[in-house]
Parts: sequence; C-alpha cells; structure tokens
Amino acid sequence: MSRMQGLNPMCGVESTTVVSRRDVKSRKALAELAEIYKPSKFTYSHAAYQRFYPVIFEPYRDKEFKMLEIGIDTGSGSLLWKDYFPLVDLWGLDMNQATLETKGGQSISMVIGSQSNRSFLETDFLSVTGGGFDIIIDDGGHHFEQQSLSYQVLFEKALKPGGWYIIEDIETSFWGKGQALYGSSITRGGCEIKDTMFRAMQRLTEVVNKKFIDNDRTVFGTVDHWVKSIMFGSNIVILQKKDEQDCFSENLYTWPNRLANDCPAALQANHTSYPPEKFTLHAFCSRVSN
Repeated sequence: MSRMQGLNPMCGVESTTVVSRRDVKSRKALAELAEIYKPSKFTYSHAAYQRFYPVIFEPYRDKEFKMLEIGIDTGSGSLLWKDYFPLVDLWGLDMNQATLETKGGQSISMVIGSQSNRSFLETDFLSVTGGGFDIIIDDGGHHFEQQSLSYQVLFEKALKPGGWYIIEDIETSFWGKGQALYGSSITRGGCEIKDTMFRAMQRLTEVVNKKFIDNDRTVFGTVDHWVKSIMFGSNIVILQKKDEQDCFSENLYTWPNRLANDCPAALQANHTSYPPEKFTLHAFCSRVSN
C-alpha cells in the first residue's frame, strides 16, 4: 500500500487516503513515458533529461526506495515517476497549494512550503517526511537562493549516504540579473559572473579532489565534503553522496611531498580536518569504523 498525504506544516492541515499499489511494473522506457505524460523537463529541447536519467535510475525500477521532487507544477512529472518507479515512495515539495489538487499531487505524499526557507526545511519538512531519501530532484524555483539553500540543507540532512541529488534547469545561472522568474527577479547571472549556481558547482569539483588541493576546501560549507562525485550535462548537475565505501578515501594523500608548492594540501601531512562532533561525514565514518 502507499500513502497519499497533503500537509501544510505552516497551518497543520492534513488529509490521508489509502490507495492500492500496482502489482505490475511499467516496462516502458523513460523516453516513452515522457511522450505519454509530457512534463516540461522532457519536452523542451534545452532540457530533455531523459538523455541522462536512465543511466542512474534504471537500477531503482525494481526496488522500494524513497524519492523527493521539489517543484510539482502540473503534476504530470509525478505521474511519470509513479509509472517509471512502481515501488517508489514518492514525495513532493511545492509552495503552491494548488499542486495538491493536481492528479499527480494527489498520487504522492505532498508537503507545502518554501525551499528557500532554511528553518522550514530543517524542522517542519524533515519532521513530516523523515528524510532518508535515495533520490532528490530539485526542479523548484530555479533561483540561486533556492537551489543553493536546498542543497546545503537537504544534501546533508535529508539524502541517504550513497544517494543522488540532482539540480535541474541550471540555465538560470546564465540569465541576466533582473529577469523575472516565477514572480521574482534573478539576483545574479551571466557568463562571467562567478557567484552563480553553475560556477559554484564547477568549484565543487575541487572539493571532490580536496586531498590533492586543500583538505579544508569548501564552496558552501562542510556539507560539500559529503560529495562523492559531480556530473554535468546540458542544463543539469548530478551529485552523488558519499557512503561507507568512501570512508577509507577520507585519509590524507599518500604523497603530499609530490604536490606542487601552490597546493595547500602539500603542507597538510598532519592535518586533522574537522572534529567528529562538528562534521557529520567524519562522525559517520567514525561510526562505520567502530
């Protein structure tokens, strides 16, 4: 059985309906389902994410797992995911109450709230959903403030170790400052602007390779040290979170004396990094080793 829930933590309104889970899994490819449901993420030529997702998502089609999508819009994407992943526990986050009334919104567990509200994400959202997501897709408001804050909170606190975090529509990093988007103006953007989400994700590749560059290197904070890998596609960034298999790799570089003098890691042979009580990755790895 699966649960459909519409919950607004800000006003405490909740409704729950029990529905039967399908016994027969969809055998259609993601591209085929995109033609049926036509969510915008698969229909625009500047998106067409069906080119990238099967490589990551196909192993989940036969599994029970938990997934969050930020931004429900018409609900067509939710219907597609339910068809593609028949065993998924699918959650949606949107600030628009109207999404609760869409067919897609009614088929999943919904939370109404803002992805740019840190307090809401860290308290109400985590309390209601319980976190523990295997996949998180940010298809929300696409503003830097929304993309960056959601990553900072949800990647560390709501995503399981080994899980996938995906930021769609990174195109807005290149929009002009002041361009209107969902009722607000873009605050930063351009090809030469360094503080956009796209540029921040580029710098995150250095954090992934921190043991050769600088063991203290971060972009958004210590949450970045959880990033195992980062992949770029057209208009999309795909991150994977570290798990217990990555703890061994947290050791310092074997040959710091071979690094160039302009790499801080060359002088960090006795580096202790962050203490366990302040850095959740180290605390996680300490528990694994024990």
